[in-house]
Amino acid sequence: MMDRTRDKSLLRAMAQEIGWAANALPTEPLTGFLAARGEAYQGELMWVGRAVNGWLKPGCTPAALQDESRIDALVQAVFDKALGLDEDGPCPLRWVANPWSGKKDDYNTARSAFWRTAKQVLAGLDPSAPADPTWSSRLVWSNLYKFAPEKGWNPGAKVIARQQALCRELLLHEIATFRPKRLVLATGLDWAKPFVSAPCFAVEAEPKGKYLDAYGALMLDGEPIGRFVVARHPMGKKEECWIKEVRKGLEGSALP
Repeated sequence: MMDRTRDKSLLRAMAQEIGWAANALPTEPLTGFLAARGEAYQGELMWVGRAVNGWLKPGCTPAALQDESRIDALVQAVFDKALGLDEDGPCPLRWVANPWSGKKDDYNTARSAFWRTAKQVLAGLDPSAPADPTWSSRLVWSNLYKFAPEKGWNPGAKVIARQQALCRELLLHEIATFRPKRLVLATGLDWAKPFVSAPCFAVEAEPKGKYLDAYGALMLDGEPIGRFVVARHPMGKKEECWIKEVRKGLEGSALP
């Protein structure tokens, strides 16, 4: 099994930062997150969002994260879920494909632009993926920010400020760990800018596209390992155009 102890220690440090600042933060419960590696991942695609939209319940209020035992329990639960060691195992990304034809009132990833576009971009890289009922197991999924409201949606500015530096460090560690050939940040550059300023993102010329904000070579130790793109969040976008632009960016092709 891949060693993820660094991920766990960084998540714990984030929880401590949030706990120390509890008096200045909203009182709503937060949930934690760590990147999930599908059991069939072979390095083809890493898919990154802004923050998890609900994930692990119950979460913890910032005040509760002043208690070391509460931190330990939350971090361990997140760690187990990310590695497929909980009741949803053994693949932590199987759930994405499982409800693809779910009931109307259930959470159905087929109704999520984030996951629909992930499937289509993966299909362009791995033509056998669409026919695979467990296609999502071929991905690594992560998010820029690891702590977000338990009830869903993105963290506010104050919670972001307490975790941003450690989240950046963790994303760079994830890239070094998973070594993706293709990395898509489906976040928009306004969210991704503090992260893609790192040396591993060799940004190329400004793209001429409707939805593509940046693209370039993905670097490790001064050597290219793949390609990355930063695209605006796909929700509410014309998905055919969005997918075309992202694929072009991953290929290193100029947009018309």
